[in-house]
Amino acid sequence: MVAGLPRSQKVRAILLFPIFGNADNEWSRLTATQFLDGYAPSDSIYDQD
Repeated sequence: MVAGLPRSQKVRAILLFPIFGNADNEWSRLTATQFLDGYAPSDSIYDQD
């Protein structure tokens, strides 16, 4: 993947390291937290039948 990038192009990388417990559990918790942080109370109008 890196070989296809021009040398002058800046790249950002995110590294996730499990600190405690199972990495899959940590990833699930992180993604759920990030998803719910983007959910505003005003969005609940879409939950009504």
